[in-house]
Amino acid sequence: MPTNTCLYITLASFLIGVFLSFFGHTKMGEADKVLKMNEVGILKVKEKEKSYSEKKSELEKKALVRREEQSKAREIIRQIEGQQSLEQSLKDLEEYYNVSIERQDVKYNVIQQNLSEMQDQLSDDLSLIERTLEGMDKRFKQEKDRLADREKLLAEEDDSLTRGAIKRKSELTTEIERINNNIQRVSNLSPNKLGEPWEIGEVMAYVPDGGRIVINAGVSKGIKPNLKFMVFSAEAGKERVYKGMMIIKEVNNLISTGFMESSVDEDYAPVKGDKIGSLIFKNEKLNFYLAGDFRSKYSKDTMSNYLKYAGNNVMPELTSDVDFFIQASLAEPEVPIATSLGVTVIPEALVTPFVGDY
Repeated sequence: MPTNTCLYITLASFLIGVFLSFFGHTKMGEADKVLKMNEVGILKVKEKEKSYSEKKSELEKKALVRREEQSKAREIIRQIEGQQSLEQSLKDLEEYYNVSIERQDVKYNVIQQNLSEMQDQLSDDLSLIERTLEGMDKRFKQEKDRLADREKLLAEEDDSLTRGAIKRKSELTTEIERINNNIQRVSNLSPNKLGEPWEIGEVMAYVPDGGRIVINAGVSKGIKPNLKFMVFSAEAGKERVYKGMMIIKEVNNLISTGFMESSVDEDYAPVKGDKIGSLIFKNEKLNFYLAGDFRSKYSKDTMSNYLKYAGNNVMPELTSDVDFFIQASLAEPEVPIATSLGVTVIPEALVTPFVGDY
């Protein structure tokens, strides 16, 4: 019991004893008996108070233990909730990954289809070039034979030929030499040798799966998307080996990426260090002059616009300012003029592979 209660009991017992003694209703012995009973009661009260304190302390310890157990239980609950949140995050990540894979598959299929279409188009272009070359070779051969017969006829004429006839013979001889040079140039044209382009950069990496190729030339060298370049090896002391044409797709400041226009044989696959080049791009403005009947894949206007897109000038007249004369069919009369001006003549067929859409 509380201490105040004991005090109240003691006081009450004292007052009762005084009352009994004062009025004489109780004997002295009975008063002592009452006082002893009070003392006994006080001791019992103190014992109960001590027992209460011990039980209170025990209950407080149990409450403390219970609070610690509750705290541990809450921590375990938080860990379980965290584990469930982690499992949900992993599940969401897996779903996102699956969606990404599906999207990549769709893009890959589209790229494969585009590459297949580009390969078919290139095959058609190569067939057209081969047919054109065969026709040119046949015409050149006929012209050579005709002029050779004519030269023989002139050689057998009487010594009384006039100076005009002698001059004509000299002109015919010059014409034969020009045609022979054209025949030699065209006979050297093959899928593995389309001319001697300027070196623009080198191959940094090539991925056979998809024909993706990375080069060490970018905006700083004037590279633009959709420009086309020849890929070839250029080892010292060896002939250049043509490996295919690439088209630029993405351009950064120092590097560019693109794709080979068609599938490449394993033996001729591009490797790191191979060169890239072009007949119409030199990272500086070149002056081109176009003449003749353009009968290949691209019209004269289309080729002119592409040359300008590549950073060049297209001159309206054949002058000494022209760097290169792109000669199409029926433009032979202007060849001697270009030669006299020191202008380099390039057949249309050599330039066509370097032209594309933009």
